[in-house]
Amino acid sequence: MSKNKGRTWEEIYGVEGARKRREESIPKSIKNRPSKKGLKWEDIYSPEEVDRRRNEMCNNNPSNKLTEDQKRDRALKGVQNRPDSSGENNSFFGKHHTEETKQRMRDICRVTHSTAEFKNKVRDSLNEYHADKYHIVSCLFCGKDIRTTSKRNKKFCNAQCLGYYNIYNGQFKREPNTWEQKIIDLNITGVEYTGDHSFWIDLVGVDGKVRKKNPDFIIIPFSKSKKVIEVVGSYWHTEEDNMELMKEYLDKGIEVLLLYGEDIEDSNLKYIIEDFIKCN
Repeated sequence: MSKNKGRTWEEIYGVEGARKRREESIPKSIKNRPSKKGLKWEDIYSPEEVDRRRNEMCNNNPSNKLTEDQKRDRALKGVQNRPDSSGENNSFFGKHHTEETKQRMRDICRVTHSTAEFKNKVRDSLNEYHADKYHIVSCLFCGKDIRTTSKRNKKFCNAQCLGYYNIYNGQFKREPNTWEQKIIDLNITGVEYTGDHSFWIDLVGVDGKVRKKNPDFIIIPFSKSKKVIEVVGSYWHTEEDNMELMKEYLDKGIEVLLLYGEDIEDSNLKYIIEDFIKCN
């Protein structure tokens, strides 16, 4: 019987000698084989072999053989046995980034997030995520495209468009104020009260945007006269606002008569309006 039976190479030859003998025992065909370290299965095996190996790994995974109840009990046990890492028990408790580190992270994010590649990636990801949830509809008032879901079913892009839509379609009627009622009581031929939101005109503001304006009175037939009457007060309307309103009307080819409080109280109010109607 050999005296070395049952003894390891380390006991017989020492650590260094055991290492050398193990290296010498490796066949040359294996020793000279190129390393596969860092390579994926797709780089080494055929697609069929990759699928076979993955299925084999899944089938041999003990967690995949557990029932749903066993998985839930296992998860609860893991949570219960988890050490408390809150507060002072957390290894990062009381530690903070230095200002230099914070600034470095800000600079990295600023450069990374400002690239067109990153923005397109985020946009494509959001579009893909919301593809099945959102659909495009047109605002019922301004026609702007808005995204909505079948659950929300939005019809307007904002509350302002909703309000204007209701007013423009006669949902809210406005009663004439004291000054407007005085003009109505004059019973002047050709003057029609439209301040109840029954008549609208598209005007272009100084910012180039189109806005809808509801004049207080129009001279009928408006298609021929192209004249309106606006009752303005110095408390609610500044002189600058009134000049801008007059310019917007004139740019539209519409003549406008601005009546202030003192004009309404003037005994010659009826003649002022009649002269405006007759003036060409």
